[in-house]
Amino acid sequence: MSEPGQHAGEAVTIGLLDGRMVNRRITRFSPRLGVLAADPETRDGATQVLLDVERLAYVGFFAHPGATDERPFDLRRLKVHVPGGKVFVVDAALPPDGAPLPPVGFFAWPAADSPFTRLFFYHHGVLRRERPELLGALLVEAGAATLEQVQRGLDAQQARIGRILIEQERVSPEAVDAAAAGQDRRRLRLGEILVEEGLATPRDIEVALVEQKSRRSRKLGETLVALKIVTEEQVAEALARKFNLLYVDIDRIPIHPRAIDEVPRELIARYEFLPIDTDERTLTIAIADPLNTGVDDVFSFFLSKKRVREVIAAPTPLRRAIERELGRAPARPADDSGLDALLRAAMAELGPEEPTAEAPASPDAEGLIIQLANKIIIDGVKRGASDIHIEPNGPELPVRVRFRIDGDCVAYRDIPGPLRGPLVARIKIMASLDIAERRKPQDGKIRFELPDRRIELRVATVPTAAGNEDVVLRVLAASKPHPVDQIGLSPGNLSRARKVLAEPYGLILCVGPTGSGKTTTLHSMLGSLNDEATKIWTAEDPIEITQRGLRQVQMQPKIGLDFAAAMRAFLRADPDVIMVGEMRDHETAAIAVEASLTGHLVLSTLHTNSAPETITRLLDMGLDPFHFADALLAVLAQRLARRLCSGCKKQRPATVEEREAIVRAVGVEGAERRGIAPGRELLLWQGPGCNACNGNGYKGRLGIHELLVADDDVKALVQKRAPVSAIRERAVAAGMVTLLGDGIDKAIAGETDLAQVFAVASR
Repeated sequence: MSEPGQHAGEAVTIGLLDGRMVNRRITRFSPRLGVLAADPETRDGATQVLLDVERLAYVGFFAHPGATDERPFDLRRLKVHVPGGKVFVVDAALPPDGAPLPPVGFFAWPAADSPFTRLFFYHHGVLRRERPELLGALLVEAGAATLEQVQRGLDAQQARIGRILIEQERVSPEAVDAAAAGQDRRRLRLGEILVEEGLATPRDIEVALVEQKSRRSRKLGETLVALKIVTEEQVAEALARKFNLLYVDIDRIPIHPRAIDEVPRELIARYEFLPIDTDERTLTIAIADPLNTGVDDVFSFFLSKKRVREVIAAPTPLRRAIERELGRAPARPADDSGLDALLRAAMAELGPEEPTAEAPASPDAEGLIIQLANKIIIDGVKRGASDIHIEPNGPELPVRVRFRIDGDCVAYRDIPGPLRGPLVARIKIMASLDIAERRKPQDGKIRFELPDRRIELRVATVPTAAGNEDVVLRVLAASKPHPVDQIGLSPGNLSRARKVLAEPYGLILCVGPTGSGKTTTLHSMLGSLNDEATKIWTAEDPIEITQRGLRQVQMQPKIGLDFAAAMRAFLRADPDVIMVGEMRDHETAAIAVEASLTGHLVLSTLHTNSAPETITRLLDMGLDPFHFADALLAVLAQRLARRLCSGCKKQRPATVEEREAIVRAVGVEGAERRGIAPGRELLLWQGPGCNACNGNGYKGRLGIHELLVADDDVKALVQKRAPVSAIRERAVAAGMVTLLGDGIDKAIAGETDLAQVFAVASR
């Protein structure tokens, strides 16, 4: 279906988000779906291509035979700014201020001479909507100033322009005086009068205004404030009305601690704006000058996937807030300072088009791409990233690069779209992958040399929509294990874990989702067992942590060396302790049980949600319940929660909702054991943010644990294939603290907060 009034084959101009314009003849236009148009690459025009909404800024419709200028009533006159520097003066079909906007965009009709009969503007493609009235008129309309007071401000401002033009010998003093006299009669701007009377060219006025700005001359609003005719706040409110933006009191609104991390801080200082709020789709920024077009350029490069919402704040409070927030947030690492130059050099070598097999990148460009790939990896490691995500979005939109730090993804930098192919190809070369294969996922590894150490990265490529290929690099730092008493086990769990590790044989399992720290915990346990008298074999994929004294074997499934094969080999190699990276199948699990029953201590991991569920999961794999019950020593389930920043955390009274949530999680008896009772104050902790934690209140992560020790009663339940609920009930009665209980204990102790506990542990 076409929009009302649309004709098949109608000619349109389509404005794209990157500022380009294309001319097409359309078959269909739908504001929600986009434009279906004839493919210009085919001569007959029979092939259709869909330009989806995400790429479009506006669609301009040309006149066609039989077209009539039928406009709705109640249109609003606006100046609409779109990418590419274009400005349209239109009568727009928009509701009054404060009413909800149309969901996708709005139709408008040209208010001046235009080749278009109508236009459709997408909200995400509009940089600014501006009322065409002058600022002085808006101040008069709002009652903030009289017409005479505004004129005094104009006179003071424009006198400076006259002096600059005289100094540059572009006009004579007599001409300026004559123009000023004419201005008194007609109340026009000085520059406009000089141009109208032929005494200066528009270029002369433009040069004068640039010179005025370079001398830090006041703008009209600043002049009015200096004359004490209006206040900064009144000017800001008038600007907000002029540009259809929201006015905010920057000193009274809360500022989202992560918003300032979305854009490099040097740009915030340079362009004098302040990010104040952020979510998945929108970044809200406060500005004092809506005509600061440099801000638009910043966000078109750095925030390709987010819409930027501008609000107006008074200049002086805004500058104070910027200084305060930049002082609170740490500077970007020094390594970032060279990234901009590297990107500019790479784009200069490549040009605007993406390299192809027919037109490959030059050797100089390839060298710059190598530097870029290395820099992304080095910066990720220095910031403590566990994963580096490279997310291309086609040749026209930037490549987004994100780091996973302390469990959360944070933006690093957007890379120009034409660099997507060379960057992904470079990483695939480093990982010894097939660069020609882009249709299916690939896995590989990179050994990367840092100045102080060598690291290994596990590389996964995944083909995504529109011909893109995502890359995720997992940083596998060859680090030393933590002592078992430093992995966050509570005193009770630590004591029970040490007793279990002292057993000469049996099976110990560490379970949890991917990325919950299972391998780190197992290596800490192995570290407590690692001595001259003990032979320890490990089968791992990959080897993430190395320990002197352990005999560690990397799995290589392509040649048949999997966990089961490694376990069979270990049993012939005189082991005392065996660690197998993961029980993925029945064969591996059965060999592990057999090894633990023949005098060996076996440690392994499994992907399950809780300790009791692990038992039923292994029985469902087909393990013999009697052999498994005899072998099992303990199951340690764990999660990782974000740790409160020790530099800024502080106590606060718990809310009624938080008290009720704790009681629901641990029961009335469990709450009473933790000192939670009616009439007794409960104090929890929060992190307001500081320099050390980048303003988000968290720094690092800690473990939350659930340790099930297999005593005789639990073993009997295993042999009977008892349900999970029965095993959990028996383990809790024997002293097991659930994941939620351990997390709540750590929240009360100030190590984390309740939000983190409930986010990682099931209720």
